[in-house]
Amino acid sequence: MGGTRKFFYIFFTIFSVNFVGKMSWDPDIMRRISRSDQEAFSVLYKEFAPRCAGFVQSIVHDRELALDITQDVFSKLWQRRLFMGNVENPETFLLECAKNCALNKLERAKTGIRYADYIRTHLSEITPPHSTETVVEEQLLYEKLLGIVAKMPSKRRKVFLLSRIHGLSNQQISAMMGLSVRTVETHISHALATIRKKLPRE
Repeated sequence: MGGTRKFFYIFFTIFSVNFVGKMSWDPDIMRRISRSDQEAFSVLYKEFAPRCAGFVQSIVHDRELALDITQDVFSKLWQRRLFMGNVENPETFLLECAKNCALNKLERAKTGIRYADYIRTHLSEITPPHSTETVVEEQLLYEKLLGIVAKMPSKRRKVFLLSRIHGLSNQQISAMMGLSVRTVETHISHALATIRKKLPRE
């Protein structure tokens, strides 16, 4: 665990009892931060980071991940501080940012699981049962698939992900993207052809 993260973890543990209750804010704190006032940022971090981490943990149910997300939220706040001068309620703003970040993390994790499921299905078609290399092969295929999908044209990539990773029907994808069902089918066909061509089969 890195030094900064270790400090934050200890700080979070000590002050985690203070998650609830209305907090009083300097009404100018966000304007001060927008002017690169590091002292104002430190005050905000000290007063609100534990509450933010507790809120995130209630969403992701993982303390380590909650700490990471909280750090991301405050890092992004500082990076974009020049645009924060008009934020009137920092508590509401930060909790909303934290919630969105947490949900995005969970969605990416779910997508990764769906990718892995797709790989396992594909692997069963090209690898003999009980192969001693299955785990290694699966990881290699997983990484290869990510690269192949990332290089697809954006619309084809989105259709493929909605179909094979998120499990939507062609009709649902058609309605969502404003495409004909035939066009959706063509995108999926081309995507699968590309994957079959580029994934190793040895």
